[in-house]
Amino acid sequence: MIIQVGRVCRIVGGKNAGKYCVIVEKIDKNFVKISGEDIKARRININHIEPLPAILKIKKSDTPKKITELLKKEGF
Repeated sequence: MIIQVGRVCRIVGGKNAGKYCVIVEKIDKNFVKISGEDIKARRININHIEPLPAILKIKKSDTPKKITELLKKEGF
């Protein structure tokens, strides 16, 4: 899958393993910034996430609360 802004992903390692998040910003070829329910907006290596087919329409200015609402609306 293509790593892009708005892509829904599942975290595959660490304390947040199994939780869903959304890519908010692409930092470089190895890192992205994510946000989601109970997940502090942070930088993560793309090897630690599993991209899913769903893509949300988000803006860079969206708050973590807004992103969480969009995730819940899509069923994640």
